[in-house]
Amino acid sequence: EMTIFNLNIKIPVVLFLLNLSCIPFKYSLAQETIFQKNGWRIEGTYGLDRALKNYKNDSQTSSLNGYFAELGVQKVINHVGIELSTRYYRNQPPLFDSTGISSSLINLGLDPKNFLQKYNPLQRASASIGPVFNFPFLNQKAFMQISVLGGISFLENGLSITSQNATSVVEDNGFEAKSMFPNARTNFRLGVQLSPRWALAATTYYTQYIGVNQRVTYYNLEKSLLQNTTYNLSSYGAGLSLIYSFGKKVTIPEKEIITIQKNIKVTVRDSQTNEPLAKVKIKLSSDNGKFYVAETDEKGEVMLEKIPQAQYHITGMLNEIASTDSDIFATQFDFPGEEIAVGLIHHDPRFTLKGFTINKNTKEREGNVYVVLTNLKTQAIDQVISAKEDGEFSFQIDPETDYDVFGRKDRFISEIESVTTKGLERNTVIYVKLAVALEETEAGKAIELESIYYDLDKADIREDASRDLNKLVQFMKDNPGINIELNSHTDSRGSSQYNLDLSQRRAESVVNFLIDHGIDENRLHALGYGESQLTNECADSVPCTEEQHQANRRTEFMVVD
Repeated sequence: EMTIFNLNIKIPVVLFLLNLSCIPFKYSLAQETIFQKNGWRIEGTYGLDRALKNYKNDSQTSSLNGYFAELGVQKVINHVGIELSTRYYRNQPPLFDSTGISSSLINLGLDPKNFLQKYNPLQRASASIGPVFNFPFLNQKAFMQISVLGGISFLENGLSITSQNATSVVEDNGFEAKSMFPNARTNFRLGVQLSPRWALAATTYYTQYIGVNQRVTYYNLEKSLLQNTTYNLSSYGAGLSLIYSFGKKVTIPEKEIITIQKNIKVTVRDSQTNEPLAKVKIKLSSDNGKFYVAETDEKGEVMLEKIPQAQYHITGMLNEIASTDSDIFATQFDFPGEEIAVGLIHHDPRFTLKGFTINKNTKEREGNVYVVLTNLKTQAIDQVISAKEDGEFSFQIDPETDYDVFGRKDRFISEIESVTTKGLERNTVIYVKLAVALEETEAGKAIELESIYYDLDKADIREDASRDLNKLVQFMKDNPGINIELNSHTDSRGSSQYNLDLSQRRAESVVNFLIDHGIDENRLHALGYGESQLTNECADSVPCTEEQHQANRRTEFMVVD
């Protein structure tokens, strides 16, 4: 039966046991155990070997296949170290057709019994020492090694007889037990870490024996006499190496665990002008799936700060064209310095049109404007929105091409600007700069159409005025809900009534121009003011220049609601 007393006893006990069970868990969170290498390694290698004999009398080569076994020791510090290696080789002469060789010997007038017993393997033992270079990659999970060793080799036996053809035989007397020669060997290893201590590597090598000038007897029926010759000796082969790294397990409190971090500085330049490129989108991807993105500044640079040690791949993208890419290896974080610098190259054969939109009245930047680019060669149209803050925009434009550029914004009329890349050299110029001016319209506010001039006593629109009228056509198309009044003015020469009639005809000429370009005539109203609103003091009987009179022959438009 459960009592209050029993309950009071059991609850504290349970809580105490739960608390004890949490202690190891909390302790494990506060520390980390790692394997710390001390640079010493021992390796064992087994593989196949081929010994090459290069005969000097007629450039013939013969080979002996066999195997080798190796035991080596390394001490590596900061990717460079020293290696001590001992090896044993055994190469068996190839099995031969005794009948064929006997026939060759008989043809040469020799007794086969004196030769067939000369047949035993070539044995070599060597001790070598030299530098080793170790290059880890894939976040220390793989490595590459190159070593260059020199040492002493002891050679023994290798007695053999070889039939070169039906009329020639080579008798190799082999090596005496005391034969000793220097050797030079290069090794290449490519390996993977199976665990912090154990690694497996594929090994290849080439060995040259120095000073070997071994004598052989060359029997040739055509020469009818015995001829002594010599050969030199080398060998190459491949095998598998099992490598053990010495070290110890170290327990590090969490607060003492330090991750190497460095700032990564990326610079991007144009391939043809070497100019720095701004607004290049940089992506830094690590081998563990993490990535960082940034954008270059006006100097073509971006600094990625406090990036943890890992292997990274860096790419850049500008105007939908990729730059060159680059890799950062984890070992580069071990080098001195707080920064890793990376340079990328971007190749785009086009020019860059950089510009800004500006308010014609306030002289300040006007943002959020749709900027329209028309290729006059292909009639292709491209469009971007100028930046809200500074009105900046950019396009990629082709060489040897003419363009028109204008802005589009509600109740704004834009200048139509001309841009050309004809005559520009891409290796010296990358940026073409431009300002696009817009003027805001208001009901009842007259806006002069610049350069809409008429010849004296004529209502016909001059050909040089059509470009400025085109911007009015574009304004009307972009603002389909707006109606306008076209006002025309004359100079003071002639009678007032004549000038009034002339200005009316001129205003109607503009209306007809707009109608011919697709504008609904119900949205247009023509009104001539004659000489009643002169822009200067050139009234009747006042002497003025032709330029002053022409300034009064003008056309304006006004938004009417």
